[in-house]
Amino acid sequence: MSSSAPFVHCFKTINGFYFYDVNKDTIVSVDEAVFNWLNGDIPYDSLDDRARVRVERMKAKGLLSDKRVKVLQHVDTKNIHYKLENQVEMLILQVTQACNLTCSYCPYAYKGDKVSRSHSNKMMSWEVAKQAIDFYYAHCGDMNETCLTFYGGEPFLNFPVIRKSVEYARELFQGKGLLFQVTTNGTVVTDEVIDFLVSNRFDVMFSIDGPASIHDVNRKMKTGAGSFDLAFANLKKLVNAYGEAYKEHVSMNMVLNPENDPADVFRLFDDPFFHTYSIQSYIHVADRDMLEDPFPDSVAFRDYLTTRGTYQLYNLLGMVSENKLNELDRKNVFKYQRKIEDYHGLKQDLPEEAAPSGPCIPGKKRLFVDTEGYMYPCERVNELSEMLRLGSVFDGFDEEKVSNILNVCDLTPEKCRNCFAFRHCSICIKAVEYKDTLSVELRNRHCEQAKASMERDLRICALVKEYRQIYSEENHG
Repeated sequence: MSSSAPFVHCFKTINGFYFYDVNKDTIVSVDEAVFNWLNGDIPYDSLDDRARVRVERMKAKGLLSDKRVKVLQHVDTKNIHYKLENQVEMLILQVTQACNLTCSYCPYAYKGDKVSRSHSNKMMSWEVAKQAIDFYYAHCGDMNETCLTFYGGEPFLNFPVIRKSVEYARELFQGKGLLFQVTTNGTVVTDEVIDFLVSNRFDVMFSIDGPASIHDVNRKMKTGAGSFDLAFANLKKLVNAYGEAYKEHVSMNMVLNPENDPADVFRLFDDPFFHTYSIQSYIHVADRDMLEDPFPDSVAFRDYLTTRGTYQLYNLLGMVSENKLNELDRKNVFKYQRKIEDYHGLKQDLPEEAAPSGPCIPGKKRLFVDTEGYMYPCERVNELSEMLRLGSVFDGFDEEKVSNILNVCDLTPEKCRNCFAFRHCSICIKAVEYKDTLSVELRNRHCEQAKASMERDLRICALVKEYRQIYSEENHG
């Protein structure tokens, strides 16, 4: 369709015809004739009078607008200086690059040209940590709640700097809410560390990928031995030390390798420990770029996703109880519950000036500082890329770089302007940076993935609405 055509995306389910209106950010049910016109299959003149009346009624509600964004620029571009000076939300200190594990999917282990940085023994000095904390304090003036996070490598290999940083930050940030966080592989969490974590009310995330049979394949000690037994034992000790407050402060991060059968992974929760303690779990599929085989052909993984996807849909329809869902199911069900609400009702039209969703202001939300004091947009980007280095805690932000990263849509302006996923794009700088350049090829590849993901979301939201309506009609006449 041309840019003068209604800015919509048409899709079908087994029961109906729909379009997603980009300007109103809503899903609309239509009859087949109107669908075929919107889809470009038939001319408007072929619609009968009833169909034309329906079209005019939709237009009267503000639907079917052809409006596109005129100026493709992130809304916060003009406010970068103020926001970076006053609204930095979180400081993440890379207190060490050293690690005592060699995980199969680690972005810091050598993977040919996919490496984010190589393993090293670099430790952040107290001088760099203090400067970073001072820098954060000077740039979070508008924030009532602040957060200091410790990252690695394995952070507790540099426990002295963590301890000193917490003591200093507590004194400096008096009058502000200050939260401490850390992510650990759990293998060097000693009794001394546990006492420190509990006394400072740390939020602690343990990396545990499943039972020993799964975890120890992907997360090995440098000696080649598995790390599960030690990590799990320390998780239990920390939970016991927190007592009833454990739910607020202890969680797990699980990374699913598609080469494993997820059903085997979730056998971890058969352990009696999890029958007594409900540990919040965050579950992610391993970044394919970090796997030895970037597109593993795992029948078990595909079958699992299909089966669990059906369970999730049935739960949304009220046909499967929540107690039959695992943590990953619950996460996806919640996501779709939110989306169903989001796509209901009419939003404001697209503004004259905007950019696709996806990027946040680099450094504002999750300011990442490496062992030497250099700053990056967050902890997930490539630390070897000069382009992604935002400055240092000694010299301040390079705002021109921040602006360029924020407006990554400049790579493909016309494609972005006319994309139906404009409001719900998930592409940020991490997806398009390659060897210190911005890659149009990567941008286009991730664009197709983002559109496919949104298409799936739209169909599921429409299906749930259909079946809820059918169920209501059957039970209430």
